[in-house]
Amino acid sequence: MTRRRHTRGILTAHQLTTLNALPGWVWGERDARFHHGLALLRAYQQETGSASPTQFYIHPCGFTLGAWVGRVRTLHRTGALPPGRVHALQAIPGWQFNPRAEHWNTTLALLRTTAHAHGGLTNIPRRTHTQGVTIVVWADNQRLQGRHGRLTPHQITALDTIPGWWWTPTPTPPVTRRGKTAGA
Repeated sequence: MTRRRHTRGILTAHQLTTLNALPGWVWGERDARFHHGLALLRAYQQETGSASPTQFYIHPCGFTLGAWVGRVRTLHRTGALPPGRVHALQAIPGWQFNPRAEHWNTTLALLRTTAHAHGGLTNIPRRTHTQGVTIVVWADNQRLQGRHGRLTPHQITALDTIPGWWWTPTPTPPVTRRGKTAGA
C-alpha cells in the first residue's frame, strides 16, 4: 500500500524521510537489486581489496556481480544513475566509474614523475619499469594511439603539457653489425 502511494506521489515529505531512514527499506525490485549488488560489491572489495570484479564474475550466491558493475557504470555514463546511488558507490574504497580513464591518468602521472626524475623524457632508459609499467613503451603506445585518432582531446592536451613530449618518433642513428653507430 505504501509503495503504491509512493508511486502515485501521495506521500508527505515526512513519510518519505521516515521510510527512507528505515534500515533495509527499498521501494521496489530495482532498489532491492541495487542494494543487494552494493552489499555484495562491498563484501567483494573487503575480501579482495578491489572494487572491480571481472566482467564475468559470479558471486557464490549466484548474483552476476561483474555484469551488475558493468550495468551500473553504463547507467552512470549515460546520466541515468541517481545521485544517491552514485554516492553509495563512491563510498566503496577503490570504486571507479571509469577504470580505464583512471588507469590512463595514473600512468600519465607516472610518466611525468619518471621524466622529471631522469631529467627529461629522452633520458628515460627504454626498459624502465615504474609500478609495473614499462613507461617508455606506454608513451610510445600513446603516440601510436594519437596517430590513429584514438586519444581524446583531453588526453592529447595532457600529453602535450609534459616537458619534452613529442608526437613523431625520434630518429635513431643506424647501428652497424658491430654495435657501433654508423659514421662514428
